Parts: sequence; C-alpha cells; structure tokens
Amino acid sequence: MSRVDVIVVGAGPAGCAAAISCLQGGLTCMIINREQTIWHQPGETLHPGIESLFQQLGVDQRVNNSNFFRHEGIWIKWNHELKFSPYGKVNDKSWFGYQIPRIDLNTILLNRVIELGGIILEERVSEAIFLNQKVQGIRTEKNDYFSTYVIDASGYHRWLIKDLKIPVDIYSPPLLAQFGYSHGILNSELPFPQIEAVNHGWIWSAKITSSVYAWIRLYWEKSKLIREFVPDVLINLETIGRTRTIDVTWRLNRRLCGNGFFIVGDAASILDPAASSGVLHSIMSGIMVGYLIHANLRRGLSEEVVGKYYTDWYREYFSKRSKGLLSFYLEHFNPPAWNNYNTAILT
Repeated sequence: MSRVDVIVVGAGPAGCAAAISCLQGGLTCMIINREQTIWHQPGETLHPGIESLFQQLGVDQRVNNSNFFRHEGIWIKWNHELKFSPYGKVNDKSWFGYQIPRIDLNTILLNRVIELGGIILEERVSEAIFLNQKVQGIRTEKNDYFSTYVIDASGYHRWLIKDLKIPVDIYSPPLLAQFGYSHGILNSELPFPQIEAVNHGWIWSAKITSSVYAWIRLYWEKSKLIREFVPDVLINLETIGRTRTIDVTWRLNRRLCGNGFFIVGDAASILDPAASSGVLHSIMSGIMVGYLIHANLRRGLSEEVVGKYYTDWYREYFSKRSKGLLSFYLEHFNPPAWNNYNTAILT
C-alpha cells in the first residue's frame, strides 16, 4: 500500500501506541522504522499508571502473562538517608510498577500493530513530502508513501523537526545520562529500584530480570563524566555491551503539530529519566494523537481544533512533569543551576 490514512515514523512505544490507536479507530496505518534494532535505552522501570494504557491498547493480558518483575515503589537516597517511596494504594490494594526490558515491550506492541492489520516497513526515511504546503507523506530510500497524516515518533532522531526546522526551547542546564547493563547474581538482595544523589548528579539502579540489572548515571556537568563508570553495587557483575551516553537536557518543540502532522513522545520533548514517566508519557501522547486524528477524519472535527487541543494538552502535561522534577532536584544536596535557563513554563 503506497497510500494510507496515517504514516508513523518510528516503532518505539510512542509510535506503536499511535498506530494501535489509529487502527482501533478503523484507520489504515503504516509504521516505517529505520531498521530492526535492539532498543537499548533507559526506561525499563514503568509507573503503575501505565497499566490502564496497556488495557486501552489491548496488550494488558500479554504483559501480565509475561511475568515481568513488579515493584511497589522506589527507594530514594537523596539527602544521605535511604527511604522507600511507595506508589500508593487503591481500595487497600497496592499499586505495582513494572520492570520491562525495552525490547520485550516493543515486541509486544509491534505484534499488536500487526494483529490489527498495520503495515510495518524497515526503511530509512529521507524527507517529508509536501503538497500545497501540507505534509502528505514521506520519501524513503526506496519509495514514496502518501497519507493524510504523518506522525513523527522517531524519538531522539527527531527527523521531522529537523526537516521542518522547528525551533526547540531548552528548559534546563545541559544534562547527560550515561547508562548500561550488568549480568550476574548479587551476594545480597539490595533494595531495587533505587535512585541515589551523588556529586553533580544521581545514580539509578534497577533489577529488570532475575540476573540482569540496569543502571543510569546522570551528570549536570559534562566535565565530570566518568568514561568507564559502573555503580558500586554492580561492580562485581559482568558488564553487558558498552556503556552509552545520551543528551537528556530538558527541551520542548515550539510546534507539536501542524498541517498534516503530529509529533509524539521523545521527538516532541525530553525530560531526563528521573521524571520516571518517559514511556508512560510516550504511550499517552501516541494514544492521544490516534484519538484526535480519528476525530478529524471520521467525526468531522477540524484540523485546527484537534491541533490546538493536542498542543494545549501536551504543554500542560510537560509543565506539570517538569515542575515536579524541578522541585525534586532543588532538594538535592548539590543541585544544578537553573538561573540562566527559561523556566517560564515551569511556573
């Protein structure tokens, strides 16, 4: 099929959620992903609120049948004292988060896309196709594909933002997240998942399978980066793969949608992993865009109305998440300096 209702670029949680939402509404949808890769990036620890989103996407049974690790909260060592922060309860029933390796989550979501009749292509996107000043498809290295809407879910690649030259506003000092994985058995069962304040940043560690641990080291001074870093609690375990570093400076696109396009997930904004809601936010934005495209194409709401709704919703959500994270950071014994950065949206 060279023409569909919706083309999604990117097969991560945001892209898959957008595709599933569109397909559930009876729209035709195609996902174009650069190539089949293993998704190694921070984000295995998922907030309990994601369970209702799994239900909306129709993958809750598959997730629960996979017996992923569950946890009632997070251990926090922010001011030299280790404390447990539970997620809370509903009707005396504790909330449990998930520990889901990213490749497993993406596989579950992609299988759901296929089940609903979605098309998945592994091609490299070159540029957007414009007709009458409207995005109406994409050009890949192999073909041209046309659609009524294009959704950029390309994450850190942000291909459409670059193609359309959309300005990006910065809301924090430069932040770098270094992350890696370790394999083995610890001699003692330590409290996981855990975040600990350290000089110039923090360290996160989590047990994601019976013998695999994930860790993140965040720096707010690039000069302090330690190339061969491994957390002390995991120092005696085998390192899996190489340590990676990504830029997680807070940023938000000035435009989140436009004539024929929407931008979702990490392609639209970035907050560092301490927000602990990156995957949840990505899936939420994908589902939201699917609903809004359906409202435009099947229920007659104008593109202007659905675009304004999405922009207002997204910016309010970004503001809420970033304000909470900023308050958390200001309690750090050596917080980063926000003085020279735009904090208007945070107040």
